[in-house]
Amino acid sequence: MMYVRRIAMKKILMGLLLAAVTVVTACEDTETMAVTGSYFKDAAGGVITFRGVNMAGNSKVPDFMPIKSPEVLDPLPGWGINVIRFLFTWEAYEPERGEYNREYMEYYKNVVDWAWERGIHVIVDFHQDAFSRFQIHGCGEGFPEWAIPPEVSKDTPCNDSSCKIWGAEMIWDFDMHTCWNRFYLDKYGVRTSFLEMVDSVSTEFGDHPGVLGYDLLNEPWGDEIDEIAVLYEDEAEIIRGNDPDSILFLCPHALISAGNTSELPAMSFGNYVYAPHYYDGSIITINMWLGTSPDASLDKQKKKADAWKVPIFWGEFGVNATALGGAAYMDLFYAWLDRYHVSGTQWNYTPGWTPEKYDGHNDENLSIVDDKGKLRANYRIRPYANRVAGIPVKFQVDRKDSGALKVFMEWDHDSSIGETRIFLPREALFGDVGYTVASSGSYLTYAYDDAGLYLLITSPVSERKSITITSDNY
Repeated sequence: MMYVRRIAMKKILMGLLLAAVTVVTACEDTETMAVTGSYFKDAAGGVITFRGVNMAGNSKVPDFMPIKSPEVLDPLPGWGINVIRFLFTWEAYEPERGEYNREYMEYYKNVVDWAWERGIHVIVDFHQDAFSRFQIHGCGEGFPEWAIPPEVSKDTPCNDSSCKIWGAEMIWDFDMHTCWNRFYLDKYGVRTSFLEMVDSVSTEFGDHPGVLGYDLLNEPWGDEIDEIAVLYEDEAEIIRGNDPDSILFLCPHALISAGNTSELPAMSFGNYVYAPHYYDGSIITINMWLGTSPDASLDKQKKKADAWKVPIFWGEFGVNATALGGAAYMDLFYAWLDRYHVSGTQWNYTPGWTPEKYDGHNDENLSIVDDKGKLRANYRIRPYANRVAGIPVKFQVDRKDSGALKVFMEWDHDSSIGETRIFLPREALFGDVGYTVASSGSYLTYAYDDAGLYLLITSPVSERKSITITSDNY
């Protein structure tokens, strides 16, 4: 039976009364997150979906500290962002071997605090691309200059428009591959220094409630079985000694972001997720989407997570804001995330974007905001199931070109877990148009939170339930 918005007041009051104790219990501790099967779950057992951004494109270059004030994070909750994959640059933290830069650490900690004050989790992302700014003609980033082997020539960093095809250049760059080879062999102790750096960072954040976990190394090169996996095992042992409850995010080999198959094996430790990246080849090379659905490539990576019995988390995806067809491609990508109740962080949020330097690194132009802080064509506010009290079954958003939309959600409700939350910002999505709610299931009650961002749904009866929210102009 379907129940429309004008539910009998008696049923609403009864439902609220019976659910009250459950909701209070569910909200006692939702800060501790853990991996359970293919889901992220909070301490009460609610299934959590994370939707967020990488921050920031210009974090890769000096002064490495682009987030200058907490106010630049203010818009994010209203856009549905509840997690930031926050780039951590080793070169910035240890510019001289054995000497950690406290100014950089204090900067990083401040931003983590600012995010958490706004209810946003942070993934500490040990980030690099092509090893170092002193490699592939000055177009890489991440590892400090002193980490380059003495037999390898150093390039002058530039990270400007001359680096436009850096992703292709690194494939054939012999010096860069030599750097990775010496790193894994620990020939000059660089691998040891890297692990010492990881130890230092995880010690700093071991008791921070806002740190969701650590991305162990962004887009690494090396043999996935004999080198990358072994490094991850070593990192995990160190991090878990400092931050036992942290979730670890495992990025496969750099080339997997082009849709290749990963050979990364399952790990011996627990509480981790498979965190690949994906970028459409035509959009990256010719700035045009040729109409190929991303589904097949995304399905391929999900099979690995399913085999490991862990969640998949898309650590990076996105498009140039000027790409022809880019917005339609992103709609398909997010529809896939909704279909499988998957979390991810889009690349990227760069508050310091400019029309001249774009994201501030290698002529990339993927920031979701412009120089005025306004959203660009590659990102739009989207509903999603932020928390499910039970097991999600289906979540689907149908949106017309006019902006009119219909949101459908179905789940197996567990009344002991508390409330279900749908990110559904009332003003941004409905404005003055209005909406209608229809539902199935016993004693289902719903109301917006005080900020008008989340629809909160409760029921004292455990059973399969559904809810449909339709704008009046649909």
